[in-house]
Formats: sequence, structure tokens, C-alpha cells
Amino acid sequence: MMRLRPIWFIALLAAAFAPNAAFAKAKLIEEPLTGPNCIREWLLAAVPNTGTANVEGVNTDWIKKYLGITESEFATVEKGPSAGDKLTGQRDFDWRVARTETGMLDIDAAIQPGVDNNNITAYLFVYVTSPNNRTTTMYVGSDDCIVVWVNGKEVWRNPVLRGASFDQDKFTVRLRKGKNAVMLKVVEQGGGWKAAARFENSKGLRFSTDKRREGKELPPTPVYIRNWLIVTVPNPQPGNAVGACNTDLIKEASRGKLTEEKVAKYGVEEGDKLGDEIWTAASLLSLSGNNINDMVNTYMDKVGDHNDITLYALAEVYSPDRRNTDLLVGSDDCVVVWLNGEEVWRNPVLRGLTIDQDRVPVTLKPGKNLLMVKVSEQGGGWAMTVRFEDAQGLRFSIPGMFQAISPEGKLPTTLGGIKSGRW
Repeated sequence: MMRLRPIWFIALLAAAFAPNAAFAKAKLIEEPLTGPNCIREWLLAAVPNTGTANVEGVNTDWIKKYLGITESEFATVEKGPSAGDKLTGQRDFDWRVARTETGMLDIDAAIQPGVDNNNITAYLFVYVTSPNNRTTTMYVGSDDCIVVWVNGKEVWRNPVLRGASFDQDKFTVRLRKGKNAVMLKVVEQGGGWKAAARFENSKGLRFSTDKRREGKELPPTPVYIRNWLIVTVPNPQPGNAVGACNTDLIKEASRGKLTEEKVAKYGVEEGDKLGDEIWTAASLLSLSGNNINDMVNTYMDKVGDHNDITLYALAEVYSPDRRNTDLLVGSDDCVVVWLNGEEVWRNPVLRGLTIDQDRVPVTLKPGKNLLMVKVSEQGGGWAMTVRFEDAQGLRFSIPGMFQAISPEGKLPTTLGGIKSGRW
């Protein structure tokens, strides 16, 4: 016999489905979280001992010093380099092909793996074949200073000292029908040495490190998990993110009623409490180096720059099959990952975010898998990125929601605030 619901319950349910029902202070974001579709392969060469990055380094024409023609003359299809060509004549620094899976090229690793190069200048070069004349926006990121040429014309210069992230600078460029030459100059002072570049409209463009070939279009843009069920816990000691990373803060906050392993295996639901905090459905707003901080402020009614704090984030991953793939994780700072209750990765490191910093082999079972990520922050940025390398057919959901989201799809907003099993 079916049990009838009281009138007050039906009214409450109807209100929940009303178009302007406020079940959260901010709506979850429908669109997939995609990485910038940056150039993945470059010709790369370097000049060591170039002095202060934003003075001698960026302002000296190192191409002219070593090759006798100017940077602008060199940055053309006719004069551009090939793999194996000389720049300084030092084998470690002459032209070679450098590749990046993420679009952010680690120049240090490509030039001299394991060496921290400082006061040094890199040139990155790629040939771009366009099916038509087009004007588009170009985005670059760099550590540190950057200069950009397109077909021999300097189109951007930023003599800045900074860490690299995607899309730090943008400017307008013109590509002609046929082959084009694009050259970056990236001058390093100290610390990291990285660069990334992309075109806003890259449809039909083909990229090559061989001027004799048209090259290939860019591979599909990677899709990152955007929507999570999150909670925050203060770190036990200021200035000790590593200690927080290696401590079961769920057990401490719940006074032993729960553990990280139990939550990672069985999950929780939106609205459940952990100490004084509440598990909250939330969306990463971007892939920036402070995206957890931004998410927490947007969805958890918090403000400011958060330090000495830990995030736990849960997501359901639905797989159509048993699948061996890699989980790609980036974090600022320390990170721990569980899949179906099993710890699959732990990296108690203090670092800034780079997308896809860690590669973790995992096995997804058919149907629902529960993923939990812990990121402990010490100071500065607080961020994470998470994706599966083989995401074909995978669907993602916040625990307690009725429907899952495919990487290509959108979040179902109608049932977004109603948790299964509650009525």
C-alpha cells in the first residue's frame, strides 16, 4: 500500500523544484571545466648566462649575437630553425623538439633535466599553417619575462618577473593563409622556468616543428572534474601542511566517529556535518593557482585568503567498463587521493600548482566509483586539478545526486539540490 505524503511535504518539495528555489548561495556550474588548448610541441633552444632577466636578458638580441641576424629576421618561416640547428653551439642548448602533455612547457626539464637553470634565455619556435587569413587573440603565460613574434613582427613584450600560469597575457595577432612562424622568448631569473601559448580561435590550425610539413591540429582539450562535495578542516599546526596531510583530520574533527578511509569508501551527503563544518556541493571556478580558495569563498560563505587549512573533496565517477587509466592531479600544497576507499596517491609536498603534476595509475570498476581528494594548504595559493587521462564514456556526479555528468555534457540543475534516499 502506497503511503501518502502530507500536504506540507508536497509543498516543500514543490518549492525545491521552483525555478528560483535557493538551495545554495551559488549555483553549481554546468559547463565542463576544460584546460586551455595550448601548443604542445615546440622547437626549443637556450642561451645561458644572460644576466638579469628583466634588463639584459629580455632587452639583448641573443639571436643576433650568435647568428648575425636579428630576432625579428629570424622569427620567419624562411629563416626559422630546424631540430639540430645550432644557436650557441653548446649541445645542451641548441635547437631540439620539446613536448608537453599539458600545454605548459617546463623549459628546465626540456633543456637539462634535474638542473635548475637561472639567468638564462629560451627561444620557443613553432610553424603554424592556417586555412585562411584570420585575426585572433593569442594567450601566453611565462616564468619570467616574455616576448612574442609572429611572422617577424614583435606583437608582445612583458618584462615581468613572475611564476607561470595559463593565459596571463593576451593580445591580438594576425595569421596569414598558409604557413606562419611564431617565436617566444622566455627569460628566466630564478626558480621555475615555464611557458605556455595558445590561440583563442585554433580551429583548422595545424602546428609543426618541421617547416617542411603542415603538422597536426591540436589534440582534444582535456576535461577536469569541476563539481565536488567539499568540506574544510583547520590544520592542527600553523605552517605545517605536510603534518596535516599525514594526519587523519576527519577522525580528529569527528572525534573518532569517522575516518578518512571510511568516508573515502562509503561517502557522505550534502548537509552532513564534520565538526563545525558542513559538507557542501561546490564547483571549481577555474584551473587557476588559487581555485580552491575561490571555490570555498563562493560556496561556503567564507572570505579572504585561507592558509593552514585542509580541503576534502568527493566525487562519484561512473565508468561503463573496467578501465586501467592514469589519474592526473595537480595541487597546492600537499595532496592525498583515495579511490573506492583505497589510498592510491600521497604527495606531502609544498609547491605551487601546475596542472597534471602527478600521474597515478588507477583501475576504475564498472559502475560507480568514489573518488576523494585531500589538499592541505600552508600559505599562498590553494588549488587542485583532477582528471582521468582516458575519460571516454566516464560520467561524474556529486555524491547524493540522481544524475551524473559526462565530460561533454552539462550538470542537471533540476535535481541538483535534492539528495537521493531522503524521501
